[in-house]
Amino acid sequence: MKKLIFAVFGLVILSAACKKNDTHPCPELGQKQDWTKYEGNPVFVKGEKSWDDGIIVGHSVIKSGSTYKMWYSGAHSIESPKSIGYATSTDGIHWTRYSGNPVFNGIAGSWDEGSVALPTVLQDGKTLHMWYLGGLDGDAGTIGYATSQDGIHPKICNSHLLPVTNDWYWAIGC
Repeated sequence: MKKLIFAVFGLVILSAACKKNDTHPCPELGQKQDWTKYEGNPVFVKGEKSWDDGIIVGHSVIKSGSTYKMWYSGAHSIESPKSIGYATSTDGIHWTRYSGNPVFNGIAGSWDEGSVALPTVLQDGKTLHMWYLGGLDGDAGTIGYATSQDGIHPKICNSHLLPVTNDWYWAIGC
């Protein structure tokens, strides 16, 4: 809670400072940024004769120390159940897939047995937190949550966070 209050306070101060000083442009939320595309794109492509040889979509990248870590969704085809893979890089351009991929699959008999996809990963201290889309029969339409210490071996929470029902609620997880 303290972090959230501090972040909001910081945004208010930044906004006030920008409005007082009209001679220098201030970055505003939602302002267009100029991006330069890497000429060697794409930097990550489908696997060869592997679980992710049909599609790769929805990735999340963090930098931990000098290593970029990426989690991404993949499958044999768009219709196939999705799983989540892991790759690392020292420069954010040249990636090495983890040899034990996929690192995260739906659990048989669980709400996410059909597919897990579109990971979002944040690091808090030594713990990695992943929110992902999961579902039955390849239908990924519910948000789930898992934690990990290494990004490869997840601790899956008992319940999904936002179930697809008429009754919205937050489940208490791990």
